[in-house]
Amino acid sequence: MSRGSEWSGLAPAVDAHLSRWARANRNIGLARAICEPHGQTIENLDAFDATDWGMEWSLFGASFGLPGKDGKPITTGFFTDGETISGREQFRAEGVAVWQGARLAVEEHQMLSLGVSHYISGEVMDEVTEAAEIANNEPIYDTDIFTPHGFAVFEKPLVVPDLDPDSGLVSDVIKVHIRAMGWTTSKIVSNDPAYPGFHDGVLLFFYTTAQDYAEGYFETYQDAKGEEPPIAPSDFRNGFAITEVAPWMLGKAWATRADGENFHTNGTVPGPVASERRFFYTLMRLMFQQIVVRSAEDSRVKRQNRRQWERARKPVLDYTVLRLRRVVDPNYKPQGGGEALTYRQWRRGHWKFQFLPGTGLPARDEQGRQIPESHRWQWIEGYFAGPEDGPIGPLHSATSVVR
Repeated sequence: MSRGSEWSGLAPAVDAHLSRWARANRNIGLARAICEPHGQTIENLDAFDATDWGMEWSLFGASFGLPGKDGKPITTGFFTDGETISGREQFRAEGVAVWQGARLAVEEHQMLSLGVSHYISGEVMDEVTEAAEIANNEPIYDTDIFTPHGFAVFEKPLVVPDLDPDSGLVSDVIKVHIRAMGWTTSKIVSNDPAYPGFHDGVLLFFYTTAQDYAEGYFETYQDAKGEEPPIAPSDFRNGFAITEVAPWMLGKAWATRADGENFHTNGTVPGPVASERRFFYTLMRLMFQQIVVRSAEDSRVKRQNRRQWERARKPVLDYTVLRLRRVVDPNYKPQGGGEALTYRQWRRGHWKFQFLPGTGLPARDEQGRQIPESHRWQWIEGYFAGPEDGPIGPLHSATSVVR
């Protein structure tokens, strides 16, 4: 069985969602207690840290925050726009790591409890990845988010660069293979004096598996460092493992951190987080376009899987399959555009700034100026232009630069 086939279909996605939720639900009481003002007792901290789920979040919390000048994370006490996993442990000896992990764990439990399960097919992953690679660093808006809470499993992993654990800079070699992503709406605080206070935002959760870790980070780390990383694939105890949590404030402009900069500056995020943000908003924006067809149930889901989900302690009865399928209007006749093509010509996929009626805002103001908040960059899937029965034209362009 190939790696891709193991994650094909809706059943593996829902099973993974339910399995992760079950682990969280067994220990959520401890996580919530630690987040209370008087709940950070030695007993609660030790009990949470003794569970597999709690230990995972404690280890993650030891490296999560805003990277400081020394490359080590700084905790803010809130979910702050631009927080990321730095790979450098800082809080564990002080006991802060458990609290840091517990507050993230509470948010994960909410995401898993309320989230819609999604299976993202390989074809959609290819399309979204292509679009995200050439996308701009656009702000995210509430009208972009397909559902406020979701958990998506990818048939093909999302590959993103990682930070070098020694320098804190983006590595050209070390890669992370992401198998699943979750998201939940939350209040995000800004560290930027120009945006004081709390704002609406979204928390993005990214996960890998032991196999994806072995084929991604573990293998590429050895190539880059000539030695094995501290964590081996055999250290993965249960299913998915968290690799990143990215708080993202709605409606705020942002940029990718400059090369050679490994500390936090307002309005910037490191390259890996930038890649994850672009992938998320590209996926969200494709979800409401006609090239993606949604269905409440998948005809290929076996009856035994449905019954299994219904008997689970958390019944996930809301699940979505996303497939690429261009909707063709046979009566559409383009107007203008010069002479009609006599052959089939390939138009590459591209982004287009389009008016989005769903925002509830007009396209232009009283002076006729375009209102940016009512427009979004939307991905136009690659397609063949020209008559359906015409011959295929050139499929490759070339340029000769001579002197």
